[in-house]
Amino acid sequence: KAKYPKAIAFAKDENTIVITQGAQSIKAFINQRKRWTAKSSNYKDFASIYVSYLVLFVNLAIVFLFAMQFFSQQYFELFILFYIAKFMADLFLLYPVLRFFKRIDLIKWIFPFELFYSFYIVLIVALSSTKSFEWKGRTHKK
Repeated sequence: KAKYPKAIAFAKDENTIVITQGAQSIKAFINQRKRWTAKSSNYKDFASIYVSYLVLFVNLAIVFLFAMQFFSQQYFELFILFYIAKFMADLFLLYPVLRFFKRIDLIKWIFPFELFYSFYIVLIVALSSTKSFEWKGRTHKK
């Protein structure tokens, strides 16, 4: 990306779709996500770093507001407002992708999984910065 900044493009063609086997267990899935997240500490370009932090802080805010709503009605209102704003942003980003992959049927799952996803992102980031992970038979330590 640094050497050829305009050379990265999305190949929006059905013939370029590659299907791979998913992780075979929860442990393998979490290890995969920890590996992906751990690699992000090596990002150098501003856009990637910005998006990484934006995703983390938006999801931290959702988790925080969800917890705080049990202590104050004011936090409940902020949680609902933030949740709806996040849903609208995610819908805006995901709709074209779902349409391209002919999976519009999955739209119904975006709203209910927003909260789960926020906890998931925060957990994976915490695990990737504190725990080792396995990849290709090797253990990588933090």
